[in-house]
Amino acid sequence: MNDRDLKDLPLDVQSILDQAAGRAPPPAAGPHVLPAVVPDAGAVVEPDVGAGALVKPDVGAGAEVEPRGPNIPIFPKPPTKIKTFPNKRGPPSLQRDGNVSDAAGGDKKGQQLEGSVDRSRPGNRAAALGQWERSSGSPGRRGVAGRFSSGTVDRLQAVCDAFRHAWKGYKAYAWGHDELKPVSRSFGEWFGLGLTIVDSLDTMWILGLKEEFSEARAWVEKDLSFDRNVDVNLFETTIRVLGGLLSTFHLTGDRLFLDKAKDLGSRLMPAFKTPSKIPFSDVNIGKGTAHPPRWTSDSTLAEVTSIQLEFRELSRLTQDPQYQVSATRVQRS
Repeated sequence: MNDRDLKDLPLDVQSILDQAAGRAPPPAAGPHVLPAVVPDAGAVVEPDVGAGALVKPDVGAGAEVEPRGPNIPIFPKPPTKIKTFPNKRGPPSLQRDGNVSDAAGGDKKGQQLEGSVDRSRPGNRAAALGQWERSSGSPGRRGVAGRFSSGTVDRLQAVCDAFRHAWKGYKAYAWGHDELKPVSRSFGEWFGLGLTIVDSLDTMWILGLKEEFSEARAWVEKDLSFDRNVDVNLFETTIRVLGGLLSTFHLTGDRLFLDKAKDLGSRLMPAFKTPSKIPFSDVNIGKGTAHPPRWTSDSTLAEVTSIQLEFRELSRLTQDPQYQVSATRVQRS
């Protein structure tokens, strides 16, 4: 095709054959393209800037122009997906709105389980506990209706039921040992003194659990013996065993517990036979010897300064001052 072939072309079509070499033809004007202005050869073309754009001042010849980095668009962060968890721990009467995970600020009404009772109203808490008992098959002592007083949950009975549940597991898998391991259904031994039994005596008496208390008392009378070759921690044995026996004696008036407390208190006295009068942390209640803790050379300040109550009370009950004198010397050392 040549110029003779293009003579009959429409007026809006231009030939590109007569364009100067190295010059691009201007684009044709259209509905979306403005008419192009073709600059003359050698003219300096200024870049077009839009409204609000920052225009740098003119720089002289030879000045270095700062290169511009790539224009990277900044997209808004996607919204965080909020995940809430309903509280499924324990009976409905013990579940509070504060226990429900609301860290994400979700609607607490939406976190309530489908078919559950709204516990935000006090009048519904009794019905909630009754619903839980019917679904779990845990009957009350006098039936579901007898568990409530004036439409409110009988909290004393709820505490007793919780204690019985834990005590049942201890009896089945760890009776006579220091502690129960509920997951493995086994027991752990710390000193071999039945810590759980002795430490729970006063609790069972206060809760009115006479049957459980009678079983524990029989074990203390027949099986609890301190004449054994074992190292015990002075602090733990004082607050758990000595304190448990003394408090149970105060509640019941049973001399059995005071006699056991006196026997144990006498076996703990070797721990106080030190030049500084600060007791050792460990004592062998069978051999009558004491020594510092195996992990350090010194006793712990918090331990040796928080056992005075039990030894002072033991002296008051037995009219033997040695226990109080030995324990109070620590405060003057």
